[in-house]
Amino acid sequence: MTKRSFLGVGLFAVASIFLGVSFLAAGPLGVSASDNNHPDNLSGLQKQFEPLAKAWSKHDKRAVDAASKPFELSDPDGWFGKYFAKEQVPQLVAAYKADLDEFKEITPGMLDLLAKGQKYTVKISMPIASGGKSEPHPDAIAPLTPVPVEWFTVALIAENGMSVSMLKTFVYVDGSFRYVGGDNPVWVTPKNEKK
Repeated sequence: MTKRSFLGVGLFAVASIFLGVSFLAAGPLGVSASDNNHPDNLSGLQKQFEPLAKAWSKHDKRAVDAASKPFELSDPDGWFGKYFAKEQVPQLVAAYKADLDEFKEITPGMLDLLAKGQKYTVKISMPIASGGKSEPHPDAIAPLTPVPVEWFTVALIAENGMSVSMLKTFVYVDGSFRYVGGDNPVWVTPKNEKK
């Protein structure tokens, strides 16, 4: 092998490795891992909410499912197991999943009542009063260690100017805000198990 062809093979190998690493870093279908990362602040949550508000406006269940993925705990059992007693985890995961489904499915119905067929923009703000001020439910489950919960007011504003605001609770995990309940997280106001 000549010096020139050896150099060409070497450059090709380096380029192949670089492209391979770049492809792997981009993740599935070329979606960068950073596309799912949002800063832990108001603008980060607003940016995370925008695709979901658009999907809700269109009543596109597949788009809602895809846009709500960043709001879901990827491992609810592991996450709840970090903060709560082992025997409470199954109840909490069931309550979490039910509340998350309600959040995804009921909101479009609320938007229809407000202004059917309108497109919505989202505005995130800090609540006027601190969240979680209501009395805990008698069946509230106390965490073993403090949970870093964040309360935000989520306003959906229709093209005609009408709006609906909701107080929601989130935890910031792995670069995204994860929904954990409405006015209070699911462990403070647990829902009865569905029969």
